[in-house]
Amino acid sequence: MGAESEAKPKTASNGSSRWKGRVEEAAPGVVLFALAATVIMITAGIVFVLFDSGSKFYRGFGCGVDAYKPPQDWHEDLKAGIKEAAIYDDGKLSDPLWLDSFCIVDWDLEHEIVIAEPFIDRFEWDEATGTYTDDSGRVGSTFDLADGTSVTGPALDPERTYLGTYFQENPSQWDTAYPKVPLRLILENEGALILHEQDPELARKWWVTLWVWNETAQTDVDEDGVENDAIDGAGTILDNDVDGDNIANYLDEDIDGDGLPNPYDPDVYNPNADRVGLFLGVLTLLVVLAAILSPRWLQHLSVEAIDAWTPALRLNALVLLGIGFMSLLAPPSASILVTLCVLCLILVGFGWKLDGRLPLSIACLAGLSAFLVAVEFYAVQTGHSIFLALSLVGLSTAMSDSRNQAGSTRFATLDGDTRAIMALAVMVTLVLMYFDVVARVNGSLGEFFTQTWWKTDVRSAAETVTVTSDLHMGVNSLLQTTLQVALGALVVAIPIGLGTAVFLSEYASPRTANIVKPILELLAGIPSVVYGFFAFVVIAPLVVDLGTVFLERGWISEEPQLFNPLNGAIVVGIMITPLIASLSEDALRAVPDSLRQASYALGATTTETTARVTMPSALSGILASIILALSRAIGETMAVTLSVGTLATYSDNMFRSAQTMTAYIAQRIGGELPIGTTPYYSLFAVGLYLFAITLGLNMVGHKIMTRFREAYD
Repeated sequence: MGAESEAKPKTASNGSSRWKGRVEEAAPGVVLFALAATVIMITAGIVFVLFDSGSKFYRGFGCGVDAYKPPQDWHEDLKAGIKEAAIYDDGKLSDPLWLDSFCIVDWDLEHEIVIAEPFIDRFEWDEATGTYTDDSGRVGSTFDLADGTSVTGPALDPERTYLGTYFQENPSQWDTAYPKVPLRLILENEGALILHEQDPELARKWWVTLWVWNETAQTDVDEDGVENDAIDGAGTILDNDVDGDNIANYLDEDIDGDGLPNPYDPDVYNPNADRVGLFLGVLTLLVVLAAILSPRWLQHLSVEAIDAWTPALRLNALVLLGIGFMSLLAPPSASILVTLCVLCLILVGFGWKLDGRLPLSIACLAGLSAFLVAVEFYAVQTGHSIFLALSLVGLSTAMSDSRNQAGSTRFATLDGDTRAIMALAVMVTLVLMYFDVVARVNGSLGEFFTQTWWKTDVRSAAETVTVTSDLHMGVNSLLQTTLQVALGALVVAIPIGLGTAVFLSEYASPRTANIVKPILELLAGIPSVVYGFFAFVVIAPLVVDLGTVFLERGWISEEPQLFNPLNGAIVVGIMITPLIASLSEDALRAVPDSLRQASYALGATTTETTARVTMPSALSGILASIILALSRAIGETMAVTLSVGTLATYSDNMFRSAQTMTAYIAQRIGGELPIGTTPYYSLFAVGLYLFAITLGLNMVGHKIMTRFREAYD
């Protein structure tokens, strides 16, 4: 008994120890898992908010305004009839061609509405006496009821005989004050629903709702025989602004809003398919197909011909790619391309005279330059230009692979990077071709991705908040400025940051490095709002002085402004310089010293060792720092808000005030936009677009790091 009683506490103690050990062993994993799950949940929550609210914008952007709000001076019966007959919708992504401007996608055509002028003549009509009070001799319209009595009301429009026929068949609908007809009758006989002012003291113009897909209404809205681009029978110039972007036709560079500038548009007054864009898209797809099937036709070419044409193809593809990316910011002028063509011709002449052979690559580049001068498609079809160039790069890579030249397989052997590039080219080209086919007019998803006019004006009347019908969401004006600032910042930051990193890791003494490195870390910790204030006080005046010099020499056509993208590019470049310098310096120091010593032993100098050994070995880290800095530059908010401006414009003049995507969100999020309106949801749509861009950059950065990573034992 005593032994058993002594053994029990010992067993309990052992069980407690084992339980405690298991808890101590499992606790770190559980805690770390909880932390990781928290990060995942927070990230998922942010993405969910962007997608949820951003999708509401994309669904609802098909409509010009958020809801049907008739003028307050209309009669209540009229407003109620139209409102009840309207069938509202959030917009249809599958139909970017045309949606009416009030989010009304259909009507209950059996519903009855009160008709007014110009359907009936109420001028000087006295309801009490049933006559006109002036001496015009006009007579009201009279219809017999079923009980033998008759009722007289204002005269119907004599040219609209269908109204008289309808009331003869339905005399009970003839009300002396408010005669009613079904919407179906209007749809069958009118190109549009035309409503007139109810209060003669208000100078309200005609209000017209075009029926969806009604061609008559789009050419002669009131069917008076006068085209819409002339003075209409309603007394207004309906088509002085064809695409409704609040820019008069004589000032509008794209009158019909189809994405084609007027000089390249075969019919500037009607939306047209972009045939040049379609041609470039088909050409891109054919190049990709040729690359995939290269083993089938490369075997019929000689090795000498392949070796001669592959470098020429790659050089011209890279030049076209550079011109395409340059066109995102500012398309190169024809004079630059002419100069390039002339230089290439001179080099071709020298090469022919010295070697007796035609430099094929330079000759092809001269031909490409001349073709771009003649066609200038890169200025309009920028996306097609970029992805056509990428497809040509993929083709040149496939041609240079000896496995494809042997013709032993049906489909080409391509590395992972080339496959990814060609898949991206195909997907983006198909999307661009879709936008080339459809007319990119107001209220379309195509406008958001392809147009450049950005306007989110909101007005309020009493307690009713609406959006004006000239709402425009061409996000490229914001995107262009964002790219101008971000890429301009890299131009400033890469030479300085990378040079500083090389100096600290390869040339500076330990004492100097210990002094400079903390200063870099200090610069990285300065708040961005301070950088913005510094840009406004110090950098902006210098940029304006530089712009004034450019203006005097005729290099720019407009006076420089204090807030501009060049100002933002410089200050953001200063901001991201410490990031590139610090991360690149860490990557360079991670290169084993044995590689440097081996280079020195072979007789290389410090400069040669740095350029040919150290930097190539640390390339993945250097590229990662540049990609990370680019993401930081794209996502910067306060500095660009205080230095770039708050006016969304699309211009290649970087001395003019503009607005970035982040600055737009920061400016409009302060309560100015009513919740639930299309401009409110545009904040999330822009944020979602920005998220997609930065996510793509991070994926590219990860791919680059994996591609160029060097592992050392």
